Amino acid sequence: METFMSNTKTNDQVIKIAGNNIALTVLPNKANASSFHIGGALETWDSNVTTLFNDSDVDSDQRLKQLETSEAAVLLPANLLTKNWNDNVTNTAIIIHRDYYNSKREEVISPVIGVVLGDAPVYKLDPPVKMVFKVPEVNFDSFLHSVLSWFLEFLDI
Repeated sequence: METFMSNTKTNDQVIKIAGNNIALTVLPNKANASSFHIGGALETWDSNVTTLFNDSDVDSDQRLKQLETSEAAVLLPANLLTKNWNDNVTNTAIIIHRDYYNSKREEVISPVIGVVLGDAPVYKLDPPVKMVFKVPEVNFDSFLHSVLSWFLEFLDI
């Protein structure tokens, strides 16, 4: 992963590669593109698109509205890239992995499994990278009724 990142030429464009179980987003770090990093990346798995947004002044209701058509948001702390711009790091990679417990058509995917700046992995951030997921609502009454019906049918009552 680190080798791939350090050799990637982005031409100042966001690169997104998504397969059935893993997605990789490569973000170019340029001074004129810095505003999107103070926030994060929204992943829409089916459309193979990453939308970048600035999260510095977004409250939770606004964030949920942004997630309307996306499956997960990676919220990057403001200090994450500021330090690394000084170190001449050119790219940031975010990897998201679809959990094997979920089916292909499941909307919620697993948390970020890796972030790389240039050729160095990122870990132990303070403040940490945050994740926001779109989780489908479950009607508990309907679910309970289904389970109870199945159970009574199983007991042949």
